[in-house]
Amino acid sequence: MPGHIYAGLGMYHEAAISLESATRAEIGYMQRQMVFPYNTWNYAHNRNYLSYVQEQLGLPSEAIRGARELLAVPLDARLNDATRFSPHWQGVSALTRALVKFERWDEILRPGSIPWGSSLRDRLMRGYAEALARLAKNDVDADRAVHDFTALKTELDKPENTSYRPQFEVQRLELEATLALKWGDPLQGLMLLTEAAPKELELRSEYDDPPFYPTLMYAKLGYAYLDHGSPGLAAEAFGKALRAVKNDPFALAGLARARHALGDGTAANQAFGRMQHVWSDAEPGLRPLDRARATGLRAAAADRSPGPQRNYRQMNLDQYGPAIWRPYVAPALDARDAAGAAVSLDEFRGRNVILVFYLGAGCAHCVLQVKELSERSDRWKGLDADVVAVSTDSIESNAASQPSIKVRLLSDPQFANARRFKSYDDFEEMPIHSTILIDKTGRVHWGRHGGAPFTDYEFLASQLQRMNAAAQSHASEPEARRSRGLDK
Repeated sequence: MPGHIYAGLGMYHEAAISLESATRAEIGYMQRQMVFPYNTWNYAHNRNYLSYVQEQLGLPSEAIRGARELLAVPLDARLNDATRFSPHWQGVSALTRALVKFERWDEILRPGSIPWGSSLRDRLMRGYAEALARLAKNDVDADRAVHDFTALKTELDKPENTSYRPQFEVQRLELEATLALKWGDPLQGLMLLTEAAPKELELRSEYDDPPFYPTLMYAKLGYAYLDHGSPGLAAEAFGKALRAVKNDPFALAGLARARHALGDGTAANQAFGRMQHVWSDAEPGLRPLDRARATGLRAAAADRSPGPQRNYRQMNLDQYGPAIWRPYVAPALDARDAAGAAVSLDEFRGRNVILVFYLGAGCAHCVLQVKELSERSDRWKGLDADVVAVSTDSIESNAASQPSIKVRLLSDPQFANARRFKSYDDFEEMPIHSTILIDKTGRVHWGRHGGAPFTDYEFLASQLQRMNAAAQSHASEPEARRSRGLDK
């Protein structure tokens, strides 16, 4: 919560310190408790908010990397649908926001760059982002992209979709304004931006935790006025932007230019100094920063925040936990197979493992799960996976069943393994169903624990494919590193 407050005050360095500390602490907690990002709200929320604050600090590479971290974490069959604030959706939201804000048009248009879904929410964001990208690149299909987006209005007439109307209206106005400016109709373009700006602030007032809309529209209006020779109106628009979003660096950069054009050197230097502080560690090549510097302003960085701030990039936050979520190291597996031989996970190194804890041969739906897993043995082998099923059934009982199935049956008579893998309810003092995916290096990527067997086998296959793709990517590319140290 301190990070939210700091961000609202425009104290972005302190906000980033707070949010990264919270994100690291949450990652450490998940590792200790052996839970996944889809099991907890805090991790994805904090990581998304941290990406927003990194955007405000002029660190698009950090913001985009964080968004892609969210997209790389495991999915869950129930908890990642398009109507939830899941890690996957938060990753899509954060990635889209950063790519639009920093005009990464080629990356937006590159196939597969953003893992869009088929929900209306995704279709609205995709249509908007891709239309903006085509407009910016003077693509021959830009007009068609705007038309296709506006055609989505028919979807908003359905009762279940009315909540998207305010978002759509701002997006429509922004796209039509950008199109008008492109075709040399500044009066129409400025009029549409003027209409869009207060509506976008209404979106922020309804949800800014963090803001999902990429563009502060009063700032965009200000830049449009600058481009068309109206610095006085530009300064007024930038002032409204800054009253809504304290110390917004994009608005400060524009305000410095507007005041300089008006001959108000004192106000121009003040705005430029404030921007210099917010973007004190900004990445090179940010267009608003470069254009403000091109005026010749050279004011020193000056923090006008309500309180003193530390510098985010100079902070070492390792004490709070790892910077990146990684699958956790699997606990020890120490059980006996149907032949009485000791089995551990070391035996499966180099292969994925589908580890199932079930309630034994006396449980009819457990037996069905094991049978169905066995029937798909060729599918699992094609995904470099072995299936291991653990219960309290005796070695002798497993030996009688083993010849008829292609699943390795293990005996865990005292629930020792079940407890280590969180497949035992200590409060109720009873075992529970679990299906767990372990990768070729012995790390747990995904798990589901509960009162019934997990039988979505297509989902298991999809996650094994993700695991294999991640392993291949890891083997072929060096691990991304933060400038001040990563989880190793």
